Amino acid sequence: MKRNALGMGLFFSVVVLVAASLMWFTGSGAVAIPSSGGSADLTGLDLHTQIAAVQPDGMDYYPGLYLAPGEFENAPAPRSFTNADKSRVQFGTYHITLRLEAGRTYALRAMAVNFAQRLWINGAEQEAVGWPGKGAASTSPAARTVLCVFTPHSGETEIVLQYANFVYRGGGEAYPLYISEYGNIIRMEQSLLFRACMVAGCMLAIFVFYLGLWLFFQRRPYFLAFAVSCFAIALHGLLVGQKFLTRLLPSLDWYAAMKLEYIALIVMIAAFILYIAGMFPGLLHRKGLAGYMAFSAAFLLVVLAAQPAVYSWGLLAFQAVSVPYGLYILARLLMRMRRSRGPENLLILAGGCAFLAAILAEAYLHSRAVHTGVSGLDQPAMLVFIFANMVALAVRYARTERELSEMTELDRMKTEFLSQASHDLKTPVAAMGLALERLEDVKDEARRDRFLAAARRSQGDMARLVGNLLSVARLDAGSQQYHIAPLPVEGLLVKIQDKYEDVLELAGLEFDVSADTQQAILCDENMLWSVLDNLVYNALRYTPKGGAIRVKAGGDGRYVTLTISDTGPGIPPEHLPHILERGYMAGGKGGTGMGLYIVKTAMEGMGGFVRVQNAHSGGLSFTLSFPCAGREGF
Repeated sequence: MKRNALGMGLFFSVVVLVAASLMWFTGSGAVAIPSSGGSADLTGLDLHTQIAAVQPDGMDYYPGLYLAPGEFENAPAPRSFTNADKSRVQFGTYHITLRLEAGRTYALRAMAVNFAQRLWINGAEQEAVGWPGKGAASTSPAARTVLCVFTPHSGETEIVLQYANFVYRGGGEAYPLYISEYGNIIRMEQSLLFRACMVAGCMLAIFVFYLGLWLFFQRRPYFLAFAVSCFAIALHGLLVGQKFLTRLLPSLDWYAAMKLEYIALIVMIAAFILYIAGMFPGLLHRKGLAGYMAFSAAFLLVVLAAQPAVYSWGLLAFQAVSVPYGLYILARLLMRMRRSRGPENLLILAGGCAFLAAILAEAYLHSRAVHTGVSGLDQPAMLVFIFANMVALAVRYARTERELSEMTELDRMKTEFLSQASHDLKTPVAAMGLALERLEDVKDEARRDRFLAAARRSQGDMARLVGNLLSVARLDAGSQQYHIAPLPVEGLLVKIQDKYEDVLELAGLEFDVSADTQQAILCDENMLWSVLDNLVYNALRYTPKGGAIRVKAGGDGRYVTLTISDTGPGIPPEHLPHILERGYMAGGKGGTGMGLYIVKTAMEGMGGFVRVQNAHSGGLSFTLSFPCAGREGF
């Protein structure tokens, strides 16, 4: 967990550093100029290298009046922009006088987001953006940047700006006027374009990549949801703010661009919520998710059917529903993280919190018409959020592929296991059938006893194999129950001697049982006999006639050990780390490869553990360590 947290911390640090660098290198670098009384002094700035940003709240503001140059002497007293009632005022005029050095050439950049604008510099009218009228019928909306070049012939420059908005809720917004030498303004324009294209380019590249993933892995629909969300983010980013798409496509109608902006916003949020729901099944209540999707679809239909003056007010309702639902999703992710602290949970939660905080901050600044150096937080936060989710998707994909690989390997092992088990069952069944068949014709008592003993051995082999099959099935299903109780070592060794001595003697093997302790062990006695059967009969298979199998009990006060060793050939050292793994067979005498896996799993279930090593005198040695009865904590 600490390694995951360190890796995610490093990832976020790199992404934030890259995003911050992008914002810093592509920032305007403008210096905010205080203005009051409708005038601002720019003579103290070096406009060879600096860009002045004249804020709208320092301009003279005449709501509900169209004033041209020369008409301000008889006009009513101006108001402050920040005190204007934008919900009712639909058109008006801004006026400011700039003190600039005469005889030099300057450039002015004005972002017309009031949807229709006329601009005069020193009485000369510049390029209009749309056309402001006194009603909706006579107003042509537009939204883009104008760039003007002028040379003042005196120390004062008069700026007059008329605007109109009859197609959108509120009275629109005014951005700063940027003034500097032409080269500086062009560099600022190029930097902002570069930023928008970088963000949109990243989103489009991610869109293509995850769309391709979905085409190859259609069972994972969250790939498609993520791709659609990234495409919508790219489109939305080009339609808001500097509105570069409308500048790249001059023929794009303003009404169509506005509809596209809203559609992109709705699709972006809805697709991302579907992506979250797909990534974390069961995270969101179905009825709540269906209700939100129905609400989004209804708002989308309103956007398609209605005019901007109608659906722009609906945006308030959409925000009022989306923000609480987003907080609900974050809360559910936090609850999920408390139960399962997967790295993808942490990534999406951290990225979501950063994105939501930036969006709320940006909305606050936007609502107050504040355009400062901290504005535009949504773009870097969006990049952090998207890249965090990309890593989360990669983590989920890697985990899925690993699980698929493990399932494939498990399926292969099960196939081999069933094949080997069938073969191993066939051998004792055939042997037992042959012995029973011979019994019908044998009259000699000694030969009858020999055939009966062979039948019993075959029956024992079958019983052990079937017992292993049942044990593996219970262990895989997690249904194995352990009934832990103290078991005296002395009595256990007596039972071991009685159970295995005759079998090993018939096989021509010496059997030795000894103890260095009289303590009791904590174990499940039934599972203990399953463990001992697997180890003793495994030793019997590999120990040649005349060899020995030994069981020795010892203890150190904390654990009691049972060591089962033989005098067989042992196994090559490279196999030792793997012989307790499921399905692993190091010898050449058949078997299912499940016996030693059962030994390991059963010992862990009883609170103990097993060690295996080649004995110094030859053969293999298994040491079973059990908790000692009476030990503190047991």
